[in-house]
Amino acid sequence: MTPQLTEREARMLKRARRGGLLGIALGFILVCAGFGYSLWSVQRFKQMGAATALPPAFDRPIARVETFLADKQEELRRIQPQTDLEKQLHHALVIQTNFSWGLLVCLIRFLIGNLLVVSGLIYLMIGESRRPLLTIIRKFQDAGPQP
Repeated sequence: MTPQLTEREARMLKRARRGGLLGIALGFILVCAGFGYSLWSVQRFKQMGAATALPPAFDRPIARVETFLADKQEELRRIQPQTDLEKQLHHALVIQTNFSWGLLVCLIRFLIGNLLVVSGLIYLMIGESRRPLLTIIRKFQDAGPQP
């Protein structure tokens, strides 16, 4: 004899079925958003000749870090080297700091994008792992009580 589901259990099962599809959809959206954001961060880094030349980014907290670093870069540019050696060293320092600060911002953005991808994959995995179990439960429900 197969035990019958109570009303509460039936509601929980229905919610689990809907939640599985919602989790899969949310996971897919998060994976796509994470990949897009990571690719955008790399593209923005490649365009970064000077941080002030780029249009403001939509991710305001990280864009503020980028602006702060650009302000520090301007302070570095105000230094007036006197000799040729100082000019060469200053030029190398400006290029190196611009690259390292740009790489820092790019890596922060890339990390956030990867966190979105991983959380999306977790949602996809949970949604997909529920599906076989819910299918088995549905088969038992459809079969009804066995004599």
